[in-house]
Amino acid sequence: MSVLNTRYFVFSTINDGTVARSRNRPYSGSSSTGIMSRLLGALIVLALIVVAGGAVFLATWEIPAPSKTVERVIPDERFPR
Repeated sequence: MSVLNTRYFVFSTINDGTVARSRNRPYSGSSSTGIMSRLLGALIVLALIVVAGGAVFLATWEIPAPSKTVERVIPDERFPR
């Protein structure tokens, strides 16, 4: 009797009671892992698009220089004679 690791094989029962296994793909555990990996990939791509868009926006945005008039009275004692 041999023990097989069920993590790497998918088992299915045939009508006569024998067990067949497929070695083509590893056992995934559930069908939701494909959906979760696609969702994670889509979120990563979306985050990269947002970061790239923000970088382009900041690189091309011409920020206006502050234009505030400043008036100061400087006393005569500060100037050398």
